[in-house]
Amino acid sequence: MMVNWKTDNTWNQQLRALPLRKDQLLQGAGSLLVGLILSAAALDGDFQPLALGLLCAVPPGILSALMALGGAMGYLLFWGMAGIQGTVWMGAGLLLAALCGTGYRRPTLMASSVAALVVAATGVVYQVFFADLTPIKTYLMRIAAAAGSAAVFYQWQRQKNGWSKWAVQAFGVLALAQIRPTRYLGFGYAAAGLLTAVGSFPAAVLAGLALDLSGITRVKMTGAMCLGWCLRKIPGGSVWWGCLSPGVGYLMMAALGGNWEICPLPALLLGGALAGVYPEIAKPMEVKIHAGEAAAAQVRLERMALALHQMEQSLYSVQDPQIDENALILRACGEACDSCPERRNCRARVGAEQLHPEILHQPGLGEEDLPVGCRKPTRLLGALRRGQEQLRRIQGDRNRLLDYRGATREQYAFLAEFLQGVSDDLATRRDVRPNRFQPEVAVSARCAGDVNGDRCVSFPGTGNQYFVLLCDGMGTGEAARRESREAVTLLQQMLSAGIAAEYALRSFNSLSILRESSGCTTVDLLQIYLDTGRGVLYKWGGASSWLIQGGQLRRLGDAMPPPGVSRQCRETAEHVALNRGETLILRSDGIEDGQLLQYPDKNVPVGELAASLVEHSSGKDDATVAVVHLMPA
Repeated sequence: MMVNWKTDNTWNQQLRALPLRKDQLLQGAGSLLVGLILSAAALDGDFQPLALGLLCAVPPGILSALMALGGAMGYLLFWGMAGIQGTVWMGAGLLLAALCGTGYRRPTLMASSVAALVVAATGVVYQVFFADLTPIKTYLMRIAAAAGSAAVFYQWQRQKNGWSKWAVQAFGVLALAQIRPTRYLGFGYAAAGLLTAVGSFPAAVLAGLALDLSGITRVKMTGAMCLGWCLRKIPGGSVWWGCLSPGVGYLMMAALGGNWEICPLPALLLGGALAGVYPEIAKPMEVKIHAGEAAAAQVRLERMALALHQMEQSLYSVQDPQIDENALILRACGEACDSCPERRNCRARVGAEQLHPEILHQPGLGEEDLPVGCRKPTRLLGALRRGQEQLRRIQGDRNRLLDYRGATREQYAFLAEFLQGVSDDLATRRDVRPNRFQPEVAVSARCAGDVNGDRCVSFPGTGNQYFVLLCDGMGTGEAARRESREAVTLLQQMLSAGIAAEYALRSFNSLSILRESSGCTTVDLLQIYLDTGRGVLYKWGGASSWLIQGGQLRRLGDAMPPPGVSRQCRETAEHVALNRGETLILRSDGIEDGQLLQYPDKNVPVGELAASLVEHSSGKDDATVAVVHLMPA
């Protein structure tokens, strides 16, 4: 899929949400502050594009604009005239991120590419036009930092897994290391002490490494933070011992290295003290994920995205409609010449019927454009002008149809990409009641030809749902089999993903209309809840179903047009209950009603009932029966 170069409508949506609420103001202030802090990050004394990496990773909108503003202000505040290059990074990154929007299939690669492109292009411009003396090593390091930070920030905001969280924390320490209000109070030291006192071992190691890379002290802070974290884990130590461990680890490393630099010690102790008072402050990025539930939700959304993508691809396979312009000319000639009083002796009709279709596109059509020898040119001219008008109407209808298809493809593509993105970071908890029933489904089929045009599947849905789906392809043979198989595959994907049954059916109806494949297949869909034994039977064009209750038969559903005939058509829904021993029979139109009405024993096992009904069918159409019964779980 290509990049969507249209500006994301998030801007307009957020602007219409003004005036801002209190929480929106806090979010805006936080975005501004984050951009400001990240602009202070440096490696070997050279400022780095971490703020640009975050800007390219977040969705475009007002918050990203505030983040870009904070970053631009920070580069000027911390780096003076040299920071002008950083302000160019933020402006170009904001523009490219807004243009690219969310329409790229691999957004992590896209974020990294945009960040690296901005830094590389800016560096080349500065060297060519401003005689910038930045070493090649620093230039390449900035490009790598931009691409790497964008990828890390994108993965963190999408998944918030362990490695990305630790890397983001290290980026924060690297940026805060350059912010020191006084000689003995460095924010980077305090952040490292906080992570060492209550964080994980990788977080402590990366925090120390960030301090070493920033070059603000000669003491090896990676080793100091490792020692502090190990001291914290000594058995029997109090809570406050863990809070003092960053400072103690630093003193031990300073003693081992023979470098007694006291400046970092107060900030390290302050960070440990904050960890003792507010232990949760070091875990603002933690997300509680209940085992298995996040993965299940992600699978559902990925299936839904796959179904929508298949619908999009299905529309691409539809051939564009063609207009037979020669038929319009022949029709005009017939209209003018068949009732012409001079038609017996007219020799110009052959020439009129052989007119080039281009004449229908010619403006200002006159008698001089007609074949020589026409005795009633006014009649033929009027008919051709009416043909021109008819052609314009047909072209308008065809253009509108193509526009509708294009818009639908875009919507399916957008929804598929959106749901794929949501599946990456969704972690929700939903209690599911235990199943009281287990389904017993028997399917029996007979084909009238080489292949069966009917298709029936049963499968579990989300939560306590269970589905039985029967599609009857119109006619027999390979064409009917292909239509029913495609309908079953598409509906099964949507239902398994959690789309409501009625909306899945209506989406299939819209797709059939757009593909001009109306009436190609019917749909019988049973949605049953295994915790209650109750459900809904949806029917759209299929043969009537039967419910066996207490040895008595009840007819469900009436004849109606199949999907794809009209947008106004809707499915029928019958509420059913199978929690008291009832049995439901779904059938294609190859099974006659009289067979079931005359069947003597309707309480036999479901497999025997299905096989007997198909065995005694006498129609020339494909015959399929699905019998559904619930057993106690």
